[in-house]
This record gives sequence, structure tokens and C-alpha cells, in this order.
Amino acid sequence: MNNKHFGPSTFFISDKSIFDGLMQKKISKDKLLNFLRKRGIFLSHNASQAEIAAYISRSYIDYHDLKEIYSFLEGGKRKEKMTSSVVDANVNMSDLISACQTFKDDSHQVGEVCEINQSGDTTQVSITYEEVDFSKNELRQKNTKKIELEIKSTDTSLIIRRPANDKSDDCVDKILRNISSVTGAELKTQNISLLGFPDPKARSFFFERLIHSIEGYQLDDVVIVSIYHLPMTVSDKENLVPDEELEPDEELEMEEELENEVTGYIRKAVLDGVGVLHSSEFNQLHDKGFFISKIVWTSVDRHITNSRKVEFEALFKEPVNCNHFAYSYKGYFERGNDDSFQITRKSFSQSENKSMLDLLEKSARSAYQEVVEKYSN
Repeated sequence: MNNKHFGPSTFFISDKSIFDGLMQKKISKDKLLNFLRKRGIFLSHNASQAEIAAYISRSYIDYHDLKEIYSFLEGGKRKEKMTSSVVDANVNMSDLISACQTFKDDSHQVGEVCEINQSGDTTQVSITYEEVDFSKNELRQKNTKKIELEIKSTDTSLIIRRPANDKSDDCVDKILRNISSVTGAELKTQNISLLGFPDPKARSFFFERLIHSIEGYQLDDVVIVSIYHLPMTVSDKENLVPDEELEPDEELEMEEELENEVTGYIRKAVLDGVGVLHSSEFNQLHDKGFFISKIVWTSVDRHITNSRKVEFEALFKEPVNCNHFAYSYKGYFERGNDDSFQITRKSFSQSENKSMLDLLEKSARSAYQEVVEKYSN
């Protein structure tokens, strides 16, 4: 049997791929001109971005040039929404670390970088990996990403905070399977989901309680609301048909009316502005069975100075079933000397980041418990 040995592959970025990459909106013309100036090449500022991109793409591009072009495409990273789960299990720290170490070893085998840090009752797992998306331009197909999992141990449970994406979910599932393998216990995971509460009033009630229950903050205004309506089911259509028998012509007419009603059905809408929850448009849609699936609101701290107004966001990533709950805080606005809030949004410090997430998670679980108590059975 002959074993074939292959040497290292050589990959060339085509000039078309470089041109397409440099034509992205996030890359300014000034950035491209500066790229050339650093290489002793001066082009007129009157040249269009397409002309500059074409000149660069036809030039000799070495490794360092390509690395700089990649940095143009990376741009600023958007702040990712978070989610959390509560696992009902009493897991000692040694078993948790052992399960995380197994996950780390498995990650390294598939080319990912994993780090584990443990401090007090909290274990942090960081995973650096490459995401490939072949639908994007060739220069943007491979993207290096990093996610961080925070696992807090209590006497009765594990509280796992993570980014709200599929990769994080997959990592958590693997760690929990490792814990089950080490301890032999079956783990129960609690997530905030309104799948079992199809009543539109129950789903909107969750968000209404959430925005009013941020500890230490008072609701200021709701600025964006996404509302959703469940699709019409077969039983819904049957309920629209009268019980008495219809003549063939009448039955055909009824079917056409039903078809028009179904195809003209509004399933989702977004309301943006000031005082959205009190608008007539929202109330009309809410009365027709629409429920809130996403909300963005501002709250002012209740301290004596009332110096900060914080912008929050909460949503279900799967609005039909109100599943996969996610949340974030966008930042805060400081109160100015004239007693009004500034228009420039600022970011929290690292220590404040954790406390704000704690507040959101606590409020969400409290709001969910209120839904359970009010709408169960």
C-alpha cells in the first residue's frame, strides 16, 4: 500500500477578492489612501474608492499587506447579547474543574484554544475558535472569535452565563455532559422560556414586569418594541367556518375569504419612538392578540443624584415560541449640568458590567416567576 504525502498547500487571494473586500462600506477611502501612502504611493483624493481599490488589488500584496487589509475588514466588534441557565445540581469544584479540563482537551484536538480560570465560586472558560462563512467575500470568510463562559457554583445549582449564540450553547452542552459523566447525575437545566405560555397576555406581561423590576432603577421610557402574532393554525381556520352546511358556491366564497384573511395576516411589527407602550398603535395591535417579543427601554438610577440613565434590551431570539431569551445593556447617559441627560452613550467599567448583568438576570427570573404564578393552569 502506497502512502501519499502532500506538502503544505499554497493559497492565493485573487485580485477580485481583494477588490470586493476593499469595496466594503466599513472601509473608508481615506484609509485606503493612507494604506498606499505608507508604501510611498500617492493617489489623488479625487479618485473614487473603486479606482483606489482596483489599483491596490492589481498591486503586489505580501503577507503584511494582506494582514493589514484583514484588519480593515474586522472593524469594531458589536457587543453580543447574553443569556444564562440554572442547572439544578450540587457539583463540587473538583468535579467541575475536571469536566472543564476534559472539554479543554477536546477543544485543543479540533484546533481551538481553551483557557480555564477559577476564582472563588466562579469558573471562567474562554474559547477562541475560527468561524467560516462561505457566503461572505473571500477575505471575510474566516473570522477568529472568542467566547467566555462563566459558571458560578452554589450549594444547590450551577449558574451559567454566556453569549447568546449557538457556539456557546454547544460548549455548555458538552461541559454539562462531562459533568454528568464525572458525577453520574442527571442534570436539569432551567432556561427562561415562554413556550408553555401561548397566551399573548402572559408573554407581554413578562416584559412589562421585567422593565419595572430592575433593582435600584426606575423605568424612564420604552423606545423600541417588537410585537409578534402567532400564525393561524388549522383549528383557527376551522373555528372561522360556520357550523351550518353551506351551498357549494357559498363554501367556495368562504374559502376565498379565509385565504385572503390568512395571506393578509400581519405577524410582526416594530414600533420605534417615545412612549411606545402608551401609543394607540401598540394598544390596537395588543388588543388583537399581538405580544411583545423584544423590548428596548431606558431606566434612571434611584440614587439621590439620579445621575445615570441606562439603556437595556431584552428579547426572545425565537419569537414564535418565545424561546432562547437574551439580554444586554447598551450603556448609560450621564446627567448634565442643565439637569438633562447627555446624548452621548458611555460604556460601563468591567466591574460594573458584571453587576448590570446580575441585575438583568435577577429581574428576568423574577418576571418569569410572576408569569408562572399568574398564568399557570
